[in-house]
Amino acid sequence: DLEQLCQEEGFICTFAFIAFFALLSSQEKMEEIDWSQRPNHREMSFILGLMVKRPVNLEFPQTDETLCNQYDRVHNLLQELHRAHIGTDLDNGQGMVEPIFYGGEGANHLQFLEMAEKRYKKDDQWIEGHTGMSLHSIVEVTNQLEKLINGRFSHMKIPSSISEIARQCLENFLFDPEGIPNVPRETALRFLDIFSITQATNEGLDSLGDYNKIHSHPIILLNNGQYFLPIMPYLARSVYDSPFYWMMNDPQYEAIALQNRGEMTEEIAYALLEPVFGPNLFRGVKIRRQKQDVTDVDVLAMYGNRAIIIQAKSKKLTVASRKGNDDSLRADFRLAVQEAYDQACVSRTALMAGGYELYDNEDRQFLLEGAIHDAYIVCVTGDYYPAVNVQIYKYLDKGIDGPAAVAMSLFDLEIAVHYLNDPLDFLYYTRQRTKYSEEILSSSEMALLGYHLDFKLTPNFKRNLIVGEDFAQKVYTDYLTVEYGAMLDDVARLKCSWKTPQFSQFLKCVENSSQAKRTDALLCLYDVAGTHTQELFDSLPLMQRMTAADGLPHDRSLPLAESGNGITLITYPFPDSNFKREYIRDHFESFACARKYKSFATEWIVLGSVVGTSQLIDMVWYSNDPWQPNAYLKNLAQELLRPKKTRDASGRRRREKPNRNQPCPCGSGLKFKKCHGRLN
Repeated sequence: DLEQLCQEEGFICTFAFIAFFALLSSQEKMEEIDWSQRPNHREMSFILGLMVKRPVNLEFPQTDETLCNQYDRVHNLLQELHRAHIGTDLDNGQGMVEPIFYGGEGANHLQFLEMAEKRYKKDDQWIEGHTGMSLHSIVEVTNQLEKLINGRFSHMKIPSSISEIARQCLENFLFDPEGIPNVPRETALRFLDIFSITQATNEGLDSLGDYNKIHSHPIILLNNGQYFLPIMPYLARSVYDSPFYWMMNDPQYEAIALQNRGEMTEEIAYALLEPVFGPNLFRGVKIRRQKQDVTDVDVLAMYGNRAIIIQAKSKKLTVASRKGNDDSLRADFRLAVQEAYDQACVSRTALMAGGYELYDNEDRQFLLEGAIHDAYIVCVTGDYYPAVNVQIYKYLDKGIDGPAAVAMSLFDLEIAVHYLNDPLDFLYYTRQRTKYSEEILSSSEMALLGYHLDFKLTPNFKRNLIVGEDFAQKVYTDYLTVEYGAMLDDVARLKCSWKTPQFSQFLKCVENSSQAKRTDALLCLYDVAGTHTQELFDSLPLMQRMTAADGLPHDRSLPLAESGNGITLITYPFPDSNFKREYIRDHFESFACARKYKSFATEWIVLGSVVGTSQLIDMVWYSNDPWQPNAYLKNLAQELLRPKKTRDASGRRRREKPNRNQPCPCGSGLKFKKCHGRLN
C-alpha cells in the first residue's frame, strides 16, 4: 500500500512536506517535540526507497484535500507497519526487526562527518585516487549542501495554503550542481556521481531490513535534471559508511582497509578516553607471564583498584540480520561483541589474579598501583550497531557467573566522555551499567546515559526499570546544541543533576584521604548520593555549631536498607585536654564500626569533621565487610549509640535531638520528623 501511494500524483510534494515537519526542527524546539508521533529517519528513507523504485511523479497536488489525504494515509500505514512488528517474541530473530529498525539513529549527522575524517585518515590516498576527491573535500561539499537547504528553510515564509507549503518544501529540497555554494561545478558533479541515484532503481526493497540504496545514495536525480535531497542525515551517514565498501571492492586493497579499520577504531577510542584518564590510560596492552603473551587489551583505563577493559571491533549488521535471520544475527553478534567479550574476560581474569607483566603499545612495561578489585568490560564498535543492548540481553554467552558487559559505538563513547569527563564519573557509570545490566534496561545507550545524568542508574529493587528513548532525545539535543551550535538561553546544559557542588566537595575530601579502600569508598559515596544525602550534607554546619556549643560529638546517619549501605556524618570538638586527638581517632573508629553493625549494613562510609580545622572532612572510615553477628560489636553499639544527655549553649540539659514534633533546630520551620529527623 505504501509503494502504491508513493506513485500517486503529487506525492513527492507530500513527502517533502512530511520530511520538513518530521526531520527539520530548530534547536530551540527539539527537546519539546514528541518524536514518537513523527516518522523517524528510517521510516522516511524506507518510503523514499519505495518511491524511487519507479519514475517519480513530479506533478504538484491539485488541492489541499489531496495532500491531506496522502499525509493521513502515510501516517496510518506507518503506524500499521510498526504495530505489525511490535510484540514479536525476542526468542525468534524476527523479534529483533522492530528494535533494529525503530531504535535510535545512533549518532547525529555532524558526528558522522567528523568521525569519517578520523576513520579514513590512513585511507585518504586510496579514496582520492579512486573517486577524484579527498574525504575532506567530500565532507566540505556535504556541509555546503546542508547550509544551502537549511538556509532556505530558515528563511521560508509559510503561505496560507497547505499545498503551497508542500510545493515550497519540495523546492527547498531541490538543487542544481551550479547552486551549491563555494563548490565548483566540476567538483559538485563528481560528488553527485558518487552519492546520487536515478529513478526506477532499488528493486530489491520490499520489506524492512532489505538493502535500501537510499542509505548509500541519498541524493535522487529527477527527470527534470534537478537533484532531490530530503533526508540530509543519510548523506552524512553514507560519507561515513560508503568508503569502506568502495575499498572492499578492490582486491589489492581489501586487506589493508580491514587492518586500517580495526586500528583506527582502537585509536579513536583511545583518543576519546585520553582527556578523561590521562596517564592512567594505556593502548595496545600486552599481558605477559614468563615473557609469553597471554592476552592483550585494546585500551585499558585504570582508577585506583578498578580497571575498564575496552575491546574495539568494527563489524556492521548485515542485511540478513536486519531482516530478522536468527543465524545471521548470532553470527554478526559473535564478530561484533562476543569475541571482544571473550577476550576481555581472559584479560579481566589475569588482571584480577595478579602476577602478570603489563606492556603498552610501545613495549614499555608499566606497573599497577596495587591489586585490581574489579574490572569492567566495554565492547566498542566502530560502526553504529543498532539494538545492541537488546542483543546483549539475548545473545551474550557469559558462561557460568561471567561478568556483564557494556557495548557501545564510537559515537556513544564520544558523547559519554563529553558528559562523564571525570575518571570517577566514567568509572561509576560503567560500574552501574555492568552491575545492573539485567535490572535497568533500554535499547539505547544514550537513553541510559540521559537517565543516569538525571536520576543516577539505581535499580528499582521491586521490578526492572525500563528507560525510554525520551532520555536519549534529551542527550542528543543538548549535545548537538553545545558541541555544534551556539548555546541558546532556553536550552539548559545537561549535567549530573544529583552531583551537586557540595557533594563534589565531600567527594574530593574522600579522594584526598588516606583511606585504604579509597576507590571503594568513593563509589559508595556515589551510591548514596541523592536528595536525602544532600540534606545530610546540609546539616553539617548545624552539627558543627552544636558541637562547638556543648563540646560533644554529634552525628547524623542515612541508612539505605534496600541497597544495604549507608552514610554517617559525625562532628568532634577541636582537640584539647579533655578531647585529645587520640581519643577522637579511637572514638571515630569504634563509632563507625558500631554504626555499621547496628544498621545490619554490608557497606558503610563515615565522614568525620573536627570543628575549628581548615578541612571540611578530617577523617574517613569505610567498610564493605559482610555483616554477621558479633557480640563485641553489639555491645559496642549499645554503648556508643544510645541516646545521650547534653547541654545546650545556655547550659540547660537537653536531649541530643528534639522531639519528633518539635521545630527542627536548623531553622527551616518544619517539624523535626519532616526535616533533619528523617536522617537518623
